[in-house]
Amino acid sequence: MKNFEQKKSLNYKSKDEYTNQLDKIYEINLHGKFTVIVHRSFVRLHIRPTTYINPCYLYDLSSRCDSEMVLHSNLIDNYYLDENRKEKKRKSIHRKMRKLVTKYKKSIKENKTSTFIIHAFTTQKQNNYYKIPPVITEQEHSHYGFFVFLFVISIIILGFILWYVFIKLSQSPKSTIRPLSDDCDSDGGNDNDQYIYFMNNNKNKSESTTVYLGNTRTISNEYLLEYCSKFGLVLDCSRRLLSSEQTPLVDFTFVRFLNAQSSLKFLSTSPHILNNGISLDVRSFNDILHTAVPLYVDRKICIKNLPSNISLNDIKKYLRTFGTIKQSNSEINHNEEKNIYIEFESAATRNKLLKGKIKFHRIHDHILDILPLLRPTDVDLHKMEEQNISNSSTSINDPSTLIYLEREYNLKIREEFSLIDNEISELIKKTRQNYEQIRKIIQ
Repeated sequence: MKNFEQKKSLNYKSKDEYTNQLDKIYEINLHGKFTVIVHRSFVRLHIRPTTYINPCYLYDLSSRCDSEMVLHSNLIDNYYLDENRKEKKRKSIHRKMRKLVTKYKKSIKENKTSTFIIHAFTTQKQNNYYKIPPVITEQEHSHYGFFVFLFVISIIILGFILWYVFIKLSQSPKSTIRPLSDDCDSDGGNDNDQYIYFMNNNKNKSESTTVYLGNTRTISNEYLLEYCSKFGLVLDCSRRLLSSEQTPLVDFTFVRFLNAQSSLKFLSTSPHILNNGISLDVRSFNDILHTAVPLYVDRKICIKNLPSNISLNDIKKYLRTFGTIKQSNSEINHNEEKNIYIEFESAATRNKLLKGKIKFHRIHDHILDILPLLRPTDVDLHKMEEQNISNSSTSINDPSTLIYLEREYNLKIREEFSLIDNEISELIKKTRQNYEQIRKIIQ
């Protein structure tokens, strides 16, 4: 009766109950410390946890291996547990593991791998393995680390591409064409408003693409447009007159290119001599804002409404008393008024004529109406800028302009993607070199 109660307390099972058990395999990680998990369903431990057979054991190893170990099961020990308890001989799993690991520790270090597998056998099969010594079988090295490494590199490259396309390109200088917003009217009435808004917010960029051309009073805008188009797409070419009364006194033209590259190319070319022999006075937009910058117009005057009895030679004879005359010509406008244009050798000669002691200049008892030609700073450039923006906004819809824009910006997009491809290729090359170095170190 006492033996029966003891067996019941230990959940005793006969040896026949273990004969039909299947083999169990456990894979154990040996990176530093590892844990051997022995499930109750595996060893059929129908005993109380107060015994020395604990379902979890901890071993400390500094080696790494990937081997297969044949370990004798403790099923027989479990079966004879009650006898062992009587004899006070307790054999636990962790003792066998410690003994086995100590025995093969040297071989484990030489394998340089990461895991080993423990086979446990049922009671019936274990009897056949008592005569088989434990063996170590080397297995193929795991390549999971290499695949994880490639996955991380792929994520880094993808993140770089997304950052470059959506962040860096969005911070680059925008084109002068602004896309329509969702709330724009279908009739296109907001196109000009959006364009003007964009141009006003990017005024510095607009000024950097604008070039001043002096000595253009006798040259048509069409001819200037044809000449300047050799250096890039021209968005605007105008004299920027605020009133028709300024026409005889304006001897300059402003040309706006599509981008700063075209304007710099135009400014770097010197001299600009047209087919009719006229030499252009080329300046950047920022230069003309300073009165100290000398211009051709600083040496020129216009004498308006001359009577027919006064000839060009009479004018030249009188003006030579003030200084050397470089060029002179007589013109008759559409109102049949006679005007004479004089260019002196220097601006000082003109200032001597206009600001000297003589206030009224007479020839044949006629008081000459002498006017200096206007400088760009003599007019409201900002107001003219707004007018020309509204005028040039219509020219942006010209088919030839749109074709040119499409071709140019497609070229820029291809250049950007080529740069991305080159950077990705360099990154992959460096990553491959680093991986080869790491693999050599591991081997």
